[in-house]
Amino acid sequence: MCHEATGVLYDRPIHEDDLHLIAAHYPRLGIVAISAIYGAITDNHWPKPAVLIAVLELVERALNEDNGLYPYATMPFSAMDLSTYERVQSLGMKAFHSVFESMALAQRNVELLNRILADRFKLKLVLFCDCGACMVPAGLDAFATSWYKEINQLRSAAEAVGTKVIVVNDFNDPKWIERQHMNGLDMGQAETASYDRMFAILTSLPAREFDVFAMAAPDFASRFAREAA
Repeated sequence: MCHEATGVLYDRPIHEDDLHLIAAHYPRLGIVAISAIYGAITDNHWPKPAVLIAVLELVERALNEDNGLYPYATMPFSAMDLSTYERVQSLGMKAFHSVFESMALAQRNVELLNRILADRFKLKLVLFCDCGACMVPAGLDAFATSWYKEINQLRSAAEAVGTKVIVVNDFNDPKWIERQHMNGLDMGQAETASYDRMFAILTSLPAREFDVFAMAAPDFASRFAREAA
């Protein structure tokens, strides 16, 4: 999708000065490994800060075996109401979903990232259609597992059909609590606590200025001008 800036402080490209601010929340992973991850996701690519935060959070959870309701550490971009298949999403979840919805990482960056994750942590990142991310063992063929197929099938069906999306302020919102207790959601304490941590980091980052002309490859426009000629 095409995304237009909203003016929110964290709705911007990642900056090299964000690296140490974000890394400070994940000391166990080490600055060397985090710098390598940063290099992989920014190789000829401009992700947003939420991407680095999400990757580090999933690595940390995987190392801690903090898997919650899933076989492996998973980050749903919305909670699925298990009775209606409607989606419920906090504002914090929406902030991360919008980043991945606008193509957080190009295919090349995912490949580079997974090489680093395998080398450093024996892990890899996998994505569910447009609705979640998961950190699994590097040697696991996640796409062949029944749990991945079932999640991807249902999530993509809900997206294609366009079931209702209920946006709540946070996980203490009465609408979230009601659906959690009455209908059941596919997110529990591990998943909600993870989002609370990530959103707190994301909203602590300062505003920064960027110039898209300075960020682009210098000969980008001339390349098309030559073709037109």
